[in-house]
Amino acid sequence: MKPITIAILIFFIGGLFTNDAAYSADKRNVQMSSDLTGIIAIDHSTGTSTALQNNGAIWTWKGNEPAAKGAVLPNAVQITTRNIGLKKDGTVWTWDSGAGNPYFKAKGITAKINEPIQIVELKGIKKIESGSIGHLALDERGEVWYWGEDGCMAWLLREDVKPEACYHLSNDPSDATRFTAPLFTSIPAKVVSDIADMDIETGVMLATKKGHIYHIGVWDNVHMGEEDLMMNNIMKVAAVSEGRYVAIGIDKNGYLWGTYQTKLSKQKGFVDISAVFNNSIPYLAVHQDGTVWSGHMDKPAPMMQLEGLKGITRVKARSTNSGIALAKQGVVYQWGTGETRYDDHALLPFKAAIKPAKVQRRFTVILNGKAMKLAAGPVILNGTTLVPMRDLFEALGAKVDYENGNITVARGDLIIKLEVYRYEAELNGIKKKLTEAVTYYNGKTYIPLRFIAEAYGAKVSWDASSGTAVVEMQ
Repeated sequence: MKPITIAILIFFIGGLFTNDAAYSADKRNVQMSSDLTGIIAIDHSTGTSTALQNNGAIWTWKGNEPAAKGAVLPNAVQITTRNIGLKKDGTVWTWDSGAGNPYFKAKGITAKINEPIQIVELKGIKKIESGSIGHLALDERGEVWYWGEDGCMAWLLREDVKPEACYHLSNDPSDATRFTAPLFTSIPAKVVSDIADMDIETGVMLATKKGHIYHIGVWDNVHMGEEDLMMNNIMKVAAVSEGRYVAIGIDKNGYLWGTYQTKLSKQKGFVDISAVFNNSIPYLAVHQDGTVWSGHMDKPAPMMQLEGLKGITRVKARSTNSGIALAKQGVVYQWGTGETRYDDHALLPFKAAIKPAKVQRRFTVILNGKAMKLAAGPVILNGTTLVPMRDLFEALGAKVDYENGNITVARGDLIIKLEVYRYEAELNGIKKKLTEAVTYYNGKTYIPLRFIAEAYGAKVSWDASSGTAVVEMQ
């Protein structure tokens, strides 16, 4: 029998308890997540945030939920929310998190979920960006590469895409006139040279090496193409606003500038910026002293310092009064709901006082080297890690019978009997003590993971760097 490897989150500790059918886990010390640490890069787009850990682990979350572990890309230095990663050696990688990967389809690649595959067309890359209309890669020579499934953007940027890609866009299968962008747009192609920086969301923003800014996009399904934004000597470009000819940039002295030479900051020394694509163009900016400032393009002065954030190196704006920030200690903070709005509410000024909270990571179970999909995240109850019962047993190929709180599990020659809220189990009729009872929590039945591992003769070892304990079964 081949060895089976399971990763769990923590060793089970604690003493033995007496049976107590009356207790409720909700009233006890239940821990559902822990701080996300060791982060070196972040990204955010259309409701989804992601973070890169220094060991290559990639964590993703929506809204203010705890982050879930996904792919692992060793030696990565940058990632995007759309499954693109950049390594130190300038290579670019992509993976399928379960929704399908257009690059894989275009290349005829078959890969496992969360298994990174190199995008072989890209080499010597120093920066990557992803948005709702595709991906960009900037190489060491200043050449920008584009790939994606947006027909209009593909037509605007690439000579090999026909104009029909932009005029017959329908998701209705019964629409005989619908047109799907050619599959080859899923493979990167060089589109422009002499570029110093770039960004992408609902349009593409390009900063030339001479400091000029250009916006390429579709603004109202009629007007589209390239717009000269008249921003000179800009060293960095922020996200483009949806439907607006705007940009935010940082010059060589660290001053903030907006479209058409609008000076946004009175002080210099800014090192990072991020803008939101709604009506008022709210933005965030990081100063070299680690403070975070906010403002609006429609209301360029004065900027406000966000209280409660210090030692920050990178920010991503999510919406008005919402954002995520990376601190130099390797932790990520988030605040606000992240809700994008296009009404007058979006025009309200930023609040200086926010309540940043550390992003949490969901506890993870890795089965045979992969993160196991669970109906609910594992929990730690009084030092013991518990996981949703049926998810674990079915993943191990065991048959589960559940009736009135009595659980019978059959796998091979071993039959395990458990009872909800009892600190005792039977293994082929032999009674064994549990460090924590099978428990109802948030409408699901949870079982102590260490006991199940030991029942199958597992050896457990702790991996502190990833917050997991590895269980090897013979």
